[in-house]
Amino acid sequence: MKKKIFITGASSFLGEGLINKLKNTYDITVLKHNKPLKTSEEIRVVQGGIENAPAWQAELPLVDIIIHIASISHTKDPKNYEKINTRGTEKLVKIAEEKNVKQFIYISTRTIGEKCGAYGTSKGKAEEYIKKSKLPYTIIRVGEVYDESFTRAEGLGKIASLVEKSFVVPYVVDKNSTVSPIHINDVQAGILATIDNELSYNKTYTLTGPENLSLRQVIERICKFKKKSPILFPVPRIFVQIVYYVITKINKKAVLDGLERLLWIRKESLSANVMNDLHIHPRYFLKSFPWN
Repeated sequence: MKKKIFITGASSFLGEGLINKLKNTYDITVLKHNKPLKTSEEIRVVQGGIENAPAWQAELPLVDIIIHIASISHTKDPKNYEKINTRGTEKLVKIAEEKNVKQFIYISTRTIGEKCGAYGTSKGKAEEYIKKSKLPYTIIRVGEVYDESFTRAEGLGKIASLVEKSFVVPYVVDKNSTVSPIHINDVQAGILATIDNELSYNKTYTLTGPENLSLRQVIERICKFKKKSPILFPVPRIFVQIVYYVITKINKKAVLDGLERLLWIRKESLSANVMNDLHIHPRYFLKSFPWN
């Protein structure tokens, strides 16, 4: 009999590809919120948000493993981070404990903790709650995810779009602000390697690319990959900090957590246990694609 997996965030950038890799081996139930999902007869789809427990809790008595991807990373209201990322996760963990779920895999972020803005704080609180639970857990802190089409509409996808459409591409000059892009296939491989892997129980992994690149280095590689030659315009970090300070002072409700993460956060690098336990060796950013 196939083991049963419950996946939240099914229609996310990461979720759909993961489902396709699992559906022939496991009995899959997914939680889908707003985005459309390409469904098939092999999976069961439950409609609802992670914060709305009545929509999905009836599914958990039949589940062996949970892969919790659902979260919010950009919002106009910082309270949504606490509501969805923290309290939504807590609800899921509580019910998973009651139903004796065998493994809880949580997809987190390398932008983690109280100094990482409201988003990082909410994810950090969720991690701590999971660690205090009775569930065998695996936490995977993922870096900046991309694919060769840069289909994701945020982060590296925005940079790629700017390279495609603009004559000038600005970037923040800050030697401490680095990016560690990781290909989506490597993230999916890392998640797959933790399923039913007792070596991964009650452990935290930081799953990123093997390089810590400056923003300029990232843009230069994207330019080469896209065969574009925009002017790269350096913007001093202090200037961006001043702009951030002024905007947040004028409008205290302004949500600039993405900028805050870029300017003040020192992010985690690829952890050794990814290679030791999971045998995953993430590829270098765009180095595996032809340059001609």
